Amino acid sequence: MILSPYNAPTRVVNGRVVCEPPRKKVAIVAFSDTVTAVRRFQQLPDWEIWWLNHGYVMNLAYDEERRLRCDRWFELHPVRVQPTNDLRWLHICPVPIYVLDLNDPHPQGYSPNAVQFPRDECEKLFPMAAPGFWACTFAYQIALAIVEGFEEIALVGFDFATPREWLFERPNTLFWAGVAAGRGIKLIWPRDSTLFEQPFAYGYDYEQEIAWCKQGVNWWTKTWGYELTQQAKAYYEDQERRIQEAIAR
Repeated sequence: MILSPYNAPTRVVNGRVVCEPPRKKVAIVAFSDTVTAVRRFQQLPDWEIWWLNHGYVMNLAYDEERRLRCDRWFELHPVRVQPTNDLRWLHICPVPIYVLDLNDPHPQGYSPNAVQFPRDECEKLFPMAAPGFWACTFAYQIALAIVEGFEEIALVGFDFATPREWLFERPNTLFWAGVAAGRGIKLIWPRDSTLFEQPFAYGYDYEQEIAWCKQGVNWWTKTWGYELTQQAKAYYEDQERRIQEAIAR
């Protein structure tokens, strides 16, 4: 597989990924519609690009000449749950690829570029994260970018659509993005991304914010095929009644 000439000069040394000279900007790529924004980074020589999982099937992982434009890959799932194509990618990946455990046997063997993800180092950033505040690969990626001293992080394609993604992975990603921002790291994302979407300020835009939240709840409930239980409906109706009684007094 041919690599893009814009790829960073990364290599694995003593179980760590080394880039010389180091780059200070990284685009972390997910799979929603806004992933098309990754094109703007592919010919920028001061940016790393990090892909994950089955991204190798996407045209956007390659430049216009079908050269892989990726500096590091992340495949943080046990070998036993990997489909055949992902197992093959673990075997042939031509750039450094992070895995959970190099001692987890791979039937064909790992790529020589495989490296064990340094979870312990990431957890030192924020002790409360241990042992359980890791809900997705994106959280690990952002934490690693912080550990390695990146100064700018682009979050591309981060629009969460499934119940698991919206309820667990999105808040976890936002937490680690907040940790990064709190350390002075610049965050950028596509203008039409829903990752940081909150168009109205709680309290200040009171009616608009309530209406927007209710609309979102109704949309997600319908989209996911859920319905409020009778107990939940009774609870909300009781809450509304109490509010109205308090106002009337």
